[in-house]
Amino acid sequence: MSYISTPEYELAILIPSYNHGGYVVECIQAALQIQVESKEIIIIDDNSSDSSVEVIEGFIRTLEIKDKDKVTFIKKEKNKGVLDSLVQFFNLADSEFVLLLASDDVVVSDGIESLVSRMRGSNLQFIIGGALNCFEDGTESRVYKVNHEKFFNLPKQELLKAIYVNYPSPILSQSSIIRYSALVEIGGWDPDLKTDDYAMFMKLFARFPSKGSDFDFLPEDICVRYRHHEKNSYINTDKQIQDALLTLENLTPYRLRKTAIGNKIASYFLHYLKRFEFFKAFHVLKQIPFVYALYTLKGAVTLVYRKILKI
Repeated sequence: MSYISTPEYELAILIPSYNHGGYVVECIQAALQIQVESKEIIIIDDNSSDSSVEVIEGFIRTLEIKDKDKVTFIKKEKNKGVLDSLVQFFNLADSEFVLLLASDDVVVSDGIESLVSRMRGSNLQFIIGGALNCFEDGTESRVYKVNHEKFFNLPKQELLKAIYVNYPSPILSQSSIIRYSALVEIGGWDPDLKTDDYAMFMKLFARFPSKGSDFDFLPEDICVRYRHHEKNSYINTDKQIQDALLTLENLTPYRLRKTAIGNKIASYFLHYLKRFEFFKAFHVLKQIPFVYALYTLKGAVTLVYRKILKI
């Protein structure tokens, strides 16, 4: 789509599906509940090996015509990863705004509608709304905490550094409305970088760093229930770390690169220490390229210092 032309829809919603047959219908149902001026829902299955395709096709057959017309279902013949699905969506979407979901999460329509309303008539390029962690034992907690609030409220020049050296994971696309033209400006997704949300938000903040004029953060507008379960992609720690390092190596300015990578490795190490998962913590250290060892130690000390002083 060329964003210079008038888009056909106000909102395009991506649901990238992969082996979430037990969750995906609830995700689609929630997306259909979103009330905006017009919307399209694009579901892209990444050659799932479970029942996802059959479940999705069966659900679509039950829809009324008015809802069925809003849904496009694409089935890949080979598994190519979520980035390939994002690139396909980027080329297909014909909308002013986009919402990038995960097929195991449940979007909250009221929150999304509030974000879209805020975007209308504004110059904002993206808004991040609130999100809830939903655990298998039934408990819930807020995704965005004090460190997120501090990050989003940083002055422009400080945020432009913090994007790389003090990025507050996670920041969820599922709780965000993004202007399609903003994705065009940052060049969409690079298939060589294996991270989706991480690389995208780094580029968005680098291009649009001013809170209130470029972007906004509305944590009280809950937009998604973010499920935690044994099939979450973040469970694969080794892949997550390697993908994050590759992203930082490619996107971080040279003067900040070693500090950024050291801080990222240190954050994983301390995360596992805090949970008393010592084997995983020291396994993280084994993955450190020698050149970043000193920066990882410095990053760990800095993170502990900030935690103690609550800064």
